[in-house]
Amino acid sequence: MAPLAHACRELLATLLPDDSRGRSYAEAIAQMLADKAVGGDIRAAQEIADRAEGRTRQSIEIAQTSLRDAFERMSRDELEAYAREGRLPDWFPQEVNSETVQ
Repeated sequence: MAPLAHACRELLATLLPDDSRGRSYAEAIAQMLADKAVGGDIRAAQEIADRAEGRTRQSIEIAQTSLRDAFERMSRDELEAYAREGRLPDWFPQEVNSETVQ
């Protein structure tokens, strides 16, 4: 785990100083989001839904068939590497109709 992510997780698990209810930072933030969502804040409601149920999948449509075929050929690990790092596999076509992919 990255150092910043680790530090954030540790802080979120820590008790909030001077909180009369003895909540952790994570619990206090969740309560604040819930209060805002109930008050009509759609962004807070979306954040709660994303955290509780996971974000909905995003889809893209690829009109160029050779590019679409290459993406369909990619393994799950290759797709995850592309989503995470923008890194395409070595076999992926570098040019499609004279336009550079990378």
